[in-house]
Amino acid sequence: MREVAARPVRAVGWFLLIVAGVVIVVAMLTAALRPGAATPPIMSDALGPENGERVDDYLDFAASTLVDPDGDPNAPRWALVSYDGARPTDEAAAAIDAAGIERISQVLLNTPVEGVSMPVIPAAVAAPTSTDDGHSGPLGRAATSAVTNGLYALDHPGDGVPTAGTTGEQAPTQQADARERAKFELTADTVRHEGEAVIGVIVRADVEQLRALAASRDSTAVRSVEALPPDAVWGRFAVRPLLPGYTDVVAPLPDDAAVPGIAQSDE
Repeated sequence: MREVAARPVRAVGWFLLIVAGVVIVVAMLTAALRPGAATPPIMSDALGPENGERVDDYLDFAASTLVDPDGDPNAPRWALVSYDGARPTDEAAAAIDAAGIERISQVLLNTPVEGVSMPVIPAAVAAPTSTDDGHSGPLGRAATSAVTNGLYALDHPGDGVPTAGTTGEQAPTQQADARERAKFELTADTVRHEGEAVIGVIVRADVEQLRALAASRDSTAVRSVEALPPDAVWGRFAVRPLLPGYTDVVAPLPDDAAVPGIAQSDE
């Protein structure tokens, strides 16, 4: 009798074990086949305009993030500051300093050229040191370091080379062609001569400081300021630059003109 009674129990046990195994296998296959499974998870937050978006719509949206901000307005938050054109590092820094913002975390470098899709080069920015007078020094050092490292990567393609029109994505084994190298060298030359190369910065500040920065458009060449909610985490949001060439709709810029040569100095 005990043997007969035990059979249904064993059957149920085997059934549950099989079901559990199927669930595990399905979960593993789902994870393996999910697009981007081997890449970092999709970021839910983003700064900057979307592809295909009208520039005026984006500017209105960016302004709305300061008029009616999410969360505690006194809490610091990440924000994208876009300039109305490429600016030298000292001019870009002056706008941030005037608003009382203490932290720039990233600078976006780009040298606009009519008819040429120039690369966007991101660079991490260190906090000002005790000998710095504002953010000009840190911005200049970050920009110089970024183009120096980029030129090294061009000569060592196995380590990765910057690709045009991106915010820093790198192709690990791609050899840059002559045109892409010329674009990067032009940007590097502009940075090294303290020319106009800064199109945006990522800052951390409270809403009052960001509003002061946005209100200084006429005097500081700030084009827009877009803020994320205060719970956004650094490294967990995407950054899409507002290029100076975006005047109507955010779309790929033309790339059919010759890349200007680098002027030779007498130094």
